[in-house]
Amino acid sequence: MEQMISELKNGLKADRMSCNKFTANQFRLYLHCAAYVILHSFQADMLAGTELECSTITTMREKLLLSAVSIDEKKTCIRIRFSQKAPMHPEMVSVLTRLRHLPPS
Repeated sequence: MEQMISELKNGLKADRMSCNKFTANQFRLYLHCAAYVILHSFQADMLAGTELECSTITTMREKLLLSAVSIDEKKTCIRIRFSQKAPMHPEMVSVLTRLRHLPPS
């Protein structure tokens, strides 16, 4: 449990409470907690079988979410292109393939 709190605090910068009002800081912490739950679920579902399956939230954030991409917006779709030389290219392809084949909710 302490590691999860540490990931929330350090990985998502949830310890930043810069407003004078308690409710604003509480809402900010709520949003950070929601982001942590989303990233943790994403890691468990989409990164199964990759080298990021057991990584920390900080590592996953730095290697996957902060990578450079080019985005082309078309009328009917959005195309995301990753660099072929990106270190996590196979993992990115795996995640996007899994996302593409998810049933509609």
